[in-house]
Amino acid sequence: MRIKNLIASLSASLTTVGVQFKDHEGEGFGKVYTYKTDLELEVGDEVIVDAPSTGLTVVKVSRVDTLADINMDAPFTYKWVVGKVDVDAHNARIEKEAELEKEFAVIKAKARKMRQIAQLKADLGFAEDEKCDELDALVAKINAQ
Repeated sequence: MRIKNLIASLSASLTTVGVQFKDHEGEGFGKVYTYKTDLELEVGDEVIVDAPSTGLTVVKVSRVDTLADINMDAPFTYKWVVGKVDVDAHNARIEKEAELEKEFAVIKAKARKMRQIAQLKADLGFAEDEKCDELDALVAKINAQ
């Protein structure tokens, strides 16, 4: 009897889940492997496990046990689920990044426009800090369109 398996079977704070490796379409297939977990999981969740042959691997939960399903005579020690893949948080980060990218593009366009106006003022013979009411009025007219 393995001590870690005994501890897992006696623990009230954990359960076991059945997981399957994913095919090329992201669906679970093949043999179901049992892992220990203290995470709130549902069938269909994607989790990370430390698989003996592939290391850290994303797999699909195919079974959630109400009570830990530990075989005390198993010739191995059950491994832990490393974590749950949080696709919603990942998508939110990507969305926020895209929004910030759009905001930055607006700032870049505004800076480019300000450089063009400064160059035009210089071409017209005005100093950088000198006021040019006619040019300001023309820019305002252009922006009003």
